[in-house]
Amino acid sequence: MRTAWTASYGLGLREILLEAYFSISSSFLYMAHKNGLHLASLFGTGYLHLEEARLIRSEEHLQQWTFRILGDLQPMMERVTNDGHSGMIKRLQQFIQERLHKDVSLQMLADHVYVHPTHLSRIYKMETGENISDYLCRLRMEKAAHLLTTGDRKIYEIAEQTGYRNPHYFIKVFKKYYGLTPQEYRES
Repeated sequence: MRTAWTASYGLGLREILLEAYFSISSSFLYMAHKNGLHLASLFGTGYLHLEEARLIRSEEHLQQWTFRILGDLQPMMERVTNDGHSGMIKRLQQFIQERLHKDVSLQMLADHVYVHPTHLSRIYKMETGENISDYLCRLRMEKAAHLLTTGDRKIYEIAEQTGYRNPHYFIKVFKKYYGLTPQEYRES
């Protein structure tokens, strides 16, 4: 079945199909190599040979071949993306834990993992179910509670050790989180 597109190109159709085949193949190679994959190991050594290109005799063949390769690539690319997100989240959480006593901004976190802050927030929420700011607050509050019950540090010292420069703000956040002031928590 010839479409208006194929009829208008007449004798040059074979050349156009080969050009499209090699362009699409190049795109697949780029996607795979960008994500550390080798198409030959995924599909065998014949996936890009000229024999396969010779089988592409119509737009339908090219479309079928493209969708077959895309169908094979999609689960692998999703796995690579998910693994990449998981690794990024782990690196981010480690970075936060190491700097819990410092001022940590979303921009600083995004710079650390080389993504835009908005994208980082979306990925973090999607992967963990928790906002980055909620994670940071939870870690700080857990550390503060531990410090309150395991020593005799002053409240302002605990505030500093958990990244709060203003002890009054620390007390306000702590009370909102636990329902008790740090002193009441220590005494309970």
